[in-house]
Amino acid sequence: MKLRILSILSGILFLCFALPSFSWGEESVASYFPVTQGAEWKYKINYDGAIKASIVKMLPDEKNDGTLCKVMGVYIGTTPVPFQKIYYSVSDSSVKIVKNVWGEKSSEYSPAAIILPDKMLPGKKWNWEGTGPADVICFQSLIEKKETLNLLGKSYPCIKVVTHFYTNRDTTIYVRSWYAKNIGKVKEETEIIKEKSSGKKITITAELTEYHSNSAKKLPLN
Repeated sequence: MKLRILSILSGILFLCFALPSFSWGEESVASYFPVTQGAEWKYKINYDGAIKASIVKMLPDEKNDGTLCKVMGVYIGTTPVPFQKIYYSVSDSSVKIVKNVWGEKSSEYSPAAIILPDKMLPGKKWNWEGTGPADVICFQSLIEKKETLNLLGKSYPCIKVVTHFYTNRDTTIYVRSWYAKNIGKVKEETEIIKEKSSGKKITITAELTEYHSNSAKKLPLN
């Protein structure tokens, strides 16, 4: 169950590779979700009080139903094989999540779901409805505001995106994500609530601690 919930989180995560600019001007989605093959990111994940480590790596591009996709591998612990692979369709107009793969199992978003829109401006809203992993059937997203995030002694001007996921069970998921220009997602907070049964809430936070591109020396954020 914990790994399944982490897969929901990682399906919305992911990122990029250079130091951030401090311009607050209008930016395209590519500024907040650049993809470079060979890039790698490390995260500290607090899973309801338990601390975990996660590594994300850009893998070689793959085709999915004829469409060339960017592929990210999610590694938990020290295993050499990715726990999960996530397929994205990335263009100048949007970033869409296409498919999640766990070992021999896969689950597609039908239709592919926009996770970031063309213009990264506060007030921008978008919805998705269809079928997806972990019984997700729809979500509503909003670019809430521009906000400076302090992380390990550095300040990063970010775009904050909030998303409300609905499932065909009694679970709803609230996600708050902070994207920094030319880095991608630097922090995420997730609340998973069993609304119709126990009311139990699970809280997950993820913070970027280290990253490097395929052509740059590995750099800690502090």
